[in-house]
Amino acid sequence: MIQSKSLHFFGKIFFFLFLILLCLIARLEKADQVLMNGNIFFLDSDCYTRMFRVKLLWDQPWPPIHFHAFENYPYGISSHTTAPLDYLILFLGKFLDLLQRKDALDLAGALISPLLGIGLLIYLLWWTKLFLPIQARVAALFAYCLFPALSWTQNIGRPDHQSLIVLCLTIAITLEANLARSLSRSTQIVAGAFWGLALWTSWYEPGLVFLVFLIVRLIQQKSYFLVSRPFWWLSLMMMLGTAFLFEGKNFFTFFNFFTQNLSTQPETLQRWFHQIGELQRLDAFRLTLWFGAWIWALPFFIYFAIRNHAYENKPIFWLNSVIILFLLIATLWQMRWSGLLAVFTSLFIIPLLFRLPGRFWQGGVTLILSIPLIAYLFHTSSRPSTRHEFQDLKKVASLIKTSEGVLAPWWQSPALLYYSGAPIVASSSHESLSGIVASSQFFTSVNWLESEKILKERQVRWIVVGDPRQILSQSFKILGIPEEEDKQGKRLKQYANTLAARLYTVKAVPTVLKFQTAIYQFRLYKYLPAEN
Repeated sequence: MIQSKSLHFFGKIFFFLFLILLCLIARLEKADQVLMNGNIFFLDSDCYTRMFRVKLLWDQPWPPIHFHAFENYPYGISSHTTAPLDYLILFLGKFLDLLQRKDALDLAGALISPLLGIGLLIYLLWWTKLFLPIQARVAALFAYCLFPALSWTQNIGRPDHQSLIVLCLTIAITLEANLARSLSRSTQIVAGAFWGLALWTSWYEPGLVFLVFLIVRLIQQKSYFLVSRPFWWLSLMMMLGTAFLFEGKNFFTFFNFFTQNLSTQPETLQRWFHQIGELQRLDAFRLTLWFGAWIWALPFFIYFAIRNHAYENKPIFWLNSVIILFLLIATLWQMRWSGLLAVFTSLFIIPLLFRLPGRFWQGGVTLILSIPLIAYLFHTSSRPSTRHEFQDLKKVASLIKTSEGVLAPWWQSPALLYYSGAPIVASSSHESLSGIVASSQFFTSVNWLESEKILKERQVRWIVVGDPRQILSQSFKILGIPEEEDKQGKRLKQYANTLAARLYTVKAVPTVLKFQTAIYQFRLYKYLPAEN
């Protein structure tokens, strides 16, 4: 008997460690692009802006940063970015600094999302044990570890708030099952706090999911929902109150920005949005590869679950059904929702299969439905990595010696900001739209007087240019030049006369632009106006 208990205990430990290892391996998919030659790089432009915020907090952690003087230079922006992830990275960095890590800040940024992913896995190990049978639990946890959308959301080198949003919303929604069993004070407090933290982090995904959640629960419980969980409401309001005190009017910047820009320049904003990968639609083919055929089996699972009374708590069943259908529609609209969809596919769709009658057939169906996902994982694991331009941008940034304005393409500017400390005109933030437009107008211009006017207005000292085909293609689209006139920039009649092409080839360059260096595909210039 003692030996049996020991084996059972060690079996649990092995299962726990194996899942942690599997989760970590999946989230190290891009490690070769993050850890290079003893340096740490990040995967997205947004990550560099986030990390520059944390760098500013390193020696002066209070007050939190609300205004970005370093973006949309020299005008700056009132950023909608909130503080929770900043301080999580900062605390992790300070801890690593105590361990004598010279690259503590960069390492903290690289590790924060995988650590949040592992933290959520540990929570799910506890939660699934309460609500799922053993087969469903194992399948759900394996899916959580392996779904590509989650691996990307929580990947190494991606200090992005989406990983924090996934953690908060998952805990908040799954605790509804606990509250359906018992409206205990502690569960109410924890659930309300995580809803509040999610909304503090962002009003976008959490706000829409919270709205769907409220509508469903009010339909189900009516006024009882409002009065039955006082500590849930109190915890939620206290977290939102703390957020308001912490962020001030910045707490509502997200709404103000869209109100202003959608009324003044919606077409330009929409054209720029079309250049952002995470805002693109997710087609059915990629959806199948990322999630297997589980997504398409959802209607059948729901139908048979209802027919066989396979779900003991019907209100929670309908809540989960509505939320996952909403997440599916949202993911088909914008890929940025795919991480949340992956979590709830793991915790809801897969367990539905194992709630149906039978003992042996579910394993075979699980394998069949997972074939597209397995094929995708095999394909990506055998695909060679591509060269990462951020290592070259770091070298360019090291040559920017003064903290004066830098003009570069919007997707490359944040890395220059992080490594040089010099403010940037364009950036990857939608609030920097005027700077993005100014950069696009500069690089596509064939009139030097108009171009120099932009440099003077934006107080630019440094100019960085890369592959002109990519710069011109992006810039034409943002400025609304029809695609038939673009053709990747190559067939534009005045292609050779654009500043992007001239600066890249170092031909017919105005004398006030002094060539500094060429590093791989990048050229660095210093603007020295004649009056100086």
